[in-house]
Amino acid sequence: MGNLKHTINAVIFKGDESGYVCTSPDIPIITQGASLNETVSNLREAIALHFDGETFTGFTEKPLVVITLKPETVTDNTLFYPNQ
Repeated sequence: MGNLKHTINAVIFKGDESGYVCTSPDIPIITQGASLNETVSNLREAIALHFDGETFTGFTEKPLVVITLKPETVTDNTLFYPNQ
């Protein structure tokens, strides 16, 4: 089996014009959203589509997704609830 990764890392940052962009250094995905919640929802969908019908090559069956927000991403008093 080798050493399987238990996490998928992702980074969210402000888009050039508006909204947010999310990329992952671990798998070749990029997504975006108008809000942080939409971006996280789109990230979940992108990960699911990436692995759709395939094995989690290099990853455990249900890896944890670790999201890093770039410091400039949250500049207002917006509350972020990723499970909503």
